[in-house]
Amino acid sequence: MLTFIRILGIVSPILGIATTVAAFLPGYGSLVALVLMLPSFLISSAYILLSNRVGIEHVYANPGYIGLILSSTPLLFVIYFNFIR
Repeated sequence: MLTFIRILGIVSPILGIATTVAAFLPGYGSLVALVLMLPSFLISSAYILLSNRVGIEHVYANPGYIGLILSSTPLLFVIYFNFIR
């Protein structure tokens, strides 16, 4: 179980970074980012839930929170471009 949680902890920020990078790409980048956003949210939330349940201590920051913040970038772009501009 702990190895599964560690794998989720590694995958969560990686998917968040991929989502953030795809949000800045021209063309279909925003569409790819919106598609990557859902699995990134789910994996980050699962990691946060499981790491809190097991009681894993983090030195700096929880990787689930980092992945969650990074994966919310496309949603913030959609809100910005629809309502602000």
